[in-house]
Amino acid sequence: MPPKGTEGVPATAPPRTLFIWPNVLTIETVLTDLEFQYKQFAADGKVQVYTATVTFEEILDVRVTSEERRQEV
Repeated sequence: MPPKGTEGVPATAPPRTLFIWPNVLTIETVLTDLEFQYKQFAADGKVQVYTATVTFEEILDVRVTSEERRQEV
Protein backbone atom coordinates (compact mmCIF):
# COMPACT_ATOMS: atom_id res chain seq x y z
CA MET A 1 0.00 0.00 0.00
CA PRO A 2 1.50 3.38 -0.97
CA PRO A 3 2.15 5.95 1.78
CA LYS A 4 -0.69 8.39 2.44
CA GLY A 5 -0.82 11.19 -0.13
CA THR A 6 1.13 9.32 -2.82
CA GLU A 7 -1.68 7.32 -4.44
CA GLY A 8 -1.48 9.20 -7.78
CA VAL A 9 2.30 9.48 -7.99
CA PRO A 10 2.93 6.46 -10.27
CA ALA A 11 0.44 7.83 -12.81
CA THR A 12 2.17 11.23 -12.92
CA ALA A 13 5.80 10.19 -12.45
CA PRO A 14 8.27 10.77 -15.30
CA PRO A 15 8.65 7.81 -17.66
CA ARG A 16 11.26 5.21 -16.72
CA THR A 17 13.64 4.18 -19.47
CA LEU A 18 16.34 1.57 -19.84
CA PHE A 19 19.43 3.23 -21.31
CA ILE A 20 21.66 0.69 -23.08
CA TRP A 21 25.01 1.40 -24.69
CA PRO A 22 26.06 -2.09 -25.82
CA ASN A 23 29.20 -3.46 -24.14
CA VAL A 24 29.61 -0.20 -22.20
CA LEU A 25 26.67 0.75 -19.99
CA THR A 26 23.16 -0.32 -19.00
CA ILE A 27 21.25 1.79 -16.47
CA GLU A 28 17.64 2.37 -15.53
CA THR A 29 16.79 6.04 -15.78
CA VAL A 30 14.00 8.59 -15.60
CA LEU A 31 13.47 10.90 -18.54
CA THR A 32 13.62 14.34 -16.89
CA ASP A 33 13.69 16.66 -19.92
CA LEU A 34 13.02 16.46 -23.63
CA GLU A 35 13.43 19.38 -26.01
CA PHE A 36 13.01 19.57 -29.78
CA GLN A 37 14.61 22.17 -32.05
CA TYR A 38 13.10 22.29 -35.51
CA LYS A 39 15.73 23.00 -38.18
CA GLN A 40 14.12 22.56 -41.59
CA PHE A 41 10.56 22.53 -42.90
CA ALA A 42 9.04 21.31 -46.16
CA ALA A 43 6.99 23.61 -48.38
CA ASP A 44 3.80 22.20 -46.82
CA GLY A 45 5.05 23.07 -43.30
CA LYS A 46 5.97 19.56 -42.17
CA VAL A 47 9.17 19.21 -40.18
CA GLN A 48 11.97 17.57 -42.17
CA VAL A 49 14.96 18.03 -39.83
CA TYR A 50 15.02 18.46 -36.07
CA THR A 51 17.35 17.96 -33.11
CA ALA A 52 16.17 16.29 -29.90
CA THR A 53 17.97 16.96 -26.60
CA VAL A 54 17.21 14.43 -23.87
CA THR A 55 18.17 14.49 -20.19
CA PHE A 56 18.15 11.32 -18.11
CA GLU A 57 18.58 10.80 -14.37
CA GLU A 58 19.77 7.44 -13.05
CA ILE A 59 17.36 5.56 -10.80
CA LEU A 60 18.93 4.10 -7.69
CA ASP A 61 16.29 1.74 -6.32
CA VAL A 62 18.83 0.03 -4.08
CA ARG A 63 20.75 1.81 -1.34
CA VAL A 64 24.47 1.67 -2.09
CA THR A 65 27.02 2.30 0.65
CA SER A 66 30.57 3.54 0.27
CA GLU A 67 31.78 0.25 1.80
CA GLU A 68 30.14 -1.72 -1.01
CA ARG A 69 31.79 0.54 -3.59
CA ARG A 70 35.23 0.06 -1.98
CA GLN A 71 34.82 -3.72 -2.16
CA GLU A 72 34.16 -3.51 -5.90
CA VAL A 73 37.52 -1.86 -6.59
